[in-house]
This record gives sequence, structure tokens and C-alpha cells, in this order.
Amino acid sequence: MPRYTKTDVGCYADGAHGHEYCRNRLASLLQAAKDALPSLALSTDLIASLQGDMSDDASEEYGALAILNGLCDHDVYFDFVNGDLLLVEVKA
Repeated sequence: MPRYTKTDVGCYADGAHGHEYCRNRLASLLQAAKDALPSLALSTDLIASLQGDMSDDASEEYGALAILNGLCDHDVYFDFVNGDLLLVEVKA
């Protein structure tokens, strides 16, 4: 099972390209996880919703982050920080 670790920390989508770009990048990360892990229970509807208009509550983004964070070691996590999609290290 692929895992995100400290060596993967960094920017995965630069918010300077716009929020739609970040959402599409998030969808790409989910698709890659689904392709690598066929056993991962991941709905294609979630991926499609990220490629469409954002819902009022951005629940599709939170759902995607939760799935990706399930693929992270305990010391890193995905989050939107100042509009960028980042994998950041947990600070002690």
C-alpha cells in the first residue's frame, strides 16, 4: 500500500493557479490512489465532484483529504494552507 511519508512533504497544488486547479489536482491524487489500490473503497463520484463546481460546504474536498490522510504515516497530513494543497509534517 503506498504511503505518504516525511520524504513526500511539500506542495502538491499551488493555489496561485486557482482553486479549480487545486481541486483537479486533488482529484488526480485520488485517482492515482484508486489505480494503485484497487481494494481502496473510493467512489468515482467523489473524483468527478472535485472536477466540477464546488459544493456550498466543500464537503467533497474534506472527503478527499480524509481519504488521502488515511494513506499518510502518522507524522504527515494533507491540508489546504493559504490556498495551496500541501503535505505537511505534524509538529510536536
